[in-house]
Amino acid sequence: MTIADTDRRNDAEKLLGALLEALGDDAIDLRLFDPDSPEFGGFLKTSWSELETSEFVASTPVPPGFVYRLTPTGWVEALVRRGFLDDEHIKDRLASLAAALKRKVKGRVVSAVVDLDTLARESRIPTGWIFNAVDSRLLNRVHRRRDAFWLGGGRGRLVVVPTDFGMTQIDLFEDIRSQNEQLREELAAVKDEISGYRCPHCSAELSSRNDIDLDEHTIGTVQSFECGYTTVDGCLESPCPSDPRFPTLEDFELRTTCNANPLIPNDQWWICSAVGKTPMAMKVRVPSASGRTDAEARERVIENYKRISKP
Repeated sequence: MTIADTDRRNDAEKLLGALLEALGDDAIDLRLFDPDSPEFGGFLKTSWSELETSEFVASTPVPPGFVYRLTPTGWVEALVRRGFLDDEHIKDRLASLAAALKRKVKGRVVSAVVDLDTLARESRIPTGWIFNAVDSRLLNRVHRRRDAFWLGGGRGRLVVVPTDFGMTQIDLFEDIRSQNEQLREELAAVKDEISGYRCPHCSAELSSRNDIDLDEHTIGTVQSFECGYTTVDGCLESPCPSDPRFPTLEDFELRTTCNANPLIPNDQWWICSAVGKTPMAMKVRVPSASGRTDAEARERVIENYKRISKP
């Protein structure tokens, strides 16, 4: 049964809200959710994978299946979609947390470090909720202001409050990024223009372009590249060795024939040819080779294959 995209999207959004509600004030790194539990039985199984693809949840293998936890991005997304960021209770929490953090650097000229339990006690906000706010950089996301962050190696324990905490962030490199974006667009246009002069697999240069008579009424264009890639009117004639579809040695049948000189006793030699067994192998010409024995002729053809198949 095919499920409409709208229904899938709505189900995933409802599941995200249900996860937020089930989480409550717990820390996102401590709460695991089982898709097979009764509280999530009404949701599509695909909604879990779709939330994970959007990086709103992360899975952990627990045989015989997987359990999930909300990511910092998923927690904020759930708050936004449920309208909680406009809720006065959440606004009050955010203001109390900001005030508690600001007090830590008031009058200081260096950053301050505070443990999570102290923040919870002074702000009167549950420890788990503060963990989620710091982990997701909630103050920065909501107000675009300089936020607190975890001390290296101290996730969930120690919070660094920078001296410029709460200040509005400015984008020092906005003009440079704008110029870079313009350059990227110009570069993309140039790449499109020159793509017809390069092999699409290895970027080897175009070595020749000629018109040929396909039949008495049709003229075609043959393009050959230095790597051996060749097309006729855009259709593949000979593949590039860097093409993932380039045939392996097993795609060829090695056929040998014995030739003897009737005038000289015991004077004979072997010729080996590689005959393609697949449509792609039939487009590759492996030079034939001769030898004093069947094995020698085969070995020389194999060496020829290795030489032409080397990118």
